[in-house]
Amino acid sequence: MKRRFLIHPLFLTVSVAGCGILGLGDIRHLADLGGGEFIPLQVTVPDTVSRNTAFSVSIAYYGSGSCTRLDEVELRLSGSVATLRPYVKVPRSGDCSADLHKFTTDAAVMFSAPGPAQVRVVGRDTTVVRLTTVR
Repeated sequence: MKRRFLIHPLFLTVSVAGCGILGLGDIRHLADLGGGEFIPLQVTVPDTVSRNTAFSVSIAYYGSGSCTRLDEVELRLSGSVATLRPYVKVPRSGDCSADLHKFTTDAAVMFSAPGPAQVRVVGRDTTVVRLTTVR
């Protein structure tokens, strides 16, 4: 006779949720944009953009090559100022290689009013500001 084991849904929910309680899972934080003498800030924005047309902002960020993963780039627009916040995830366990790897991501931004505009990229310890002209 075969024995069958059923896993109660409540036990499964507690087990999966317990990963966060027990210190497992990921930590989400703002990306490290670099800065200083050895790690250049690399945020690229076109000098001129067309209004009501999306353009790409290139953002370099740094972390462990074995475990830093992009989570999302949050965008907030307020008039002619776009604020981007790139978030990454790393394992809560801290089991990562000690190498410093450069990653890049692109974010789409669009301004509707002509004139000078500002793109701000907010990182873990640094904020980078780039200017563009909307035509």
